Amino acid sequence: MPATRALGKIPAVDLAYAVDRLIQEGKTSLAEVRKRQGQYLAALKRLKGVERARVKTVARKEGVAKAIELARKLAKAVPAKAA
Repeated sequence: MPATRALGKIPAVDLAYAVDRLIQEGKTSLAEVRKRQGQYLAALKRLKGVERARVKTVARKEGVAKAIELARKLAKAVPAKAA
């Protein structure tokens, strides 16, 4: 099985096709795919507007792993809400 980071190199546009192919070939598991998807959605949840769109663009062009890294970096830069 490839390392989880290999899934992150697949552009989001082709993800459904590529994931099906990888699972059929035994190169990854559905659990790894779902874990990566959860990380991506959680990272997006913390962002708003332009930053969110920027992360989605990165996911399409460079892969989900790069998008998750960018989203986490941007989320750290956003100040927390005042209570």
